[in-house]
Parts: sequence; C-alpha cells; structure tokens
Amino acid sequence: MSIVRVTDERAEFLSYLDDLGLTPGARATLVGRAPFGGVLKVQVEGAPEAVAIGAEVAGVVYARPACEEPAA
Repeated sequence: MSIVRVTDERAEFLSYLDDLGLTPGARATLVGRAPFGGVLKVQVEGAPEAVAIGAEVAGVVYARPACEEPAA
C-alpha cells in the first residue's frame, strides 16, 4: 500500500509520523493486527522493523492498496 494522506495537522503528531516513516508517498505493508480493534503492525519500506500503530494513528493515515496504485 502507499500512504496517500494524513489528516491530522498537529506538528508534534506529524513529527511522530515522520519518525515512523508514515508520510505521504511511503510504501508499507500491513503485517499484523491484534484482535478486537487492537494495534496494527505495519512494515514501512526501507525501515529495519515493523511499527505498531494504534487507533488514533490509524484513523488519520490514509493508504491506497497496492492493487489500486497507478502503473509506473
């Protein structure tokens, strides 16, 4: 998937997402999900390990599935 949009504009929050690599244009893969609406584990392309994100982060980061990405 590709990150296409982040809807939160708080500087501290955007800095946190930047630290995780979850910025528009980044490519990532969902590698795990805790049951019952829990934490998601996301592997960002180029990152050494997957990151865990909770509902607040997941609710403001929008991604396009790889099957919907335009051809290069």
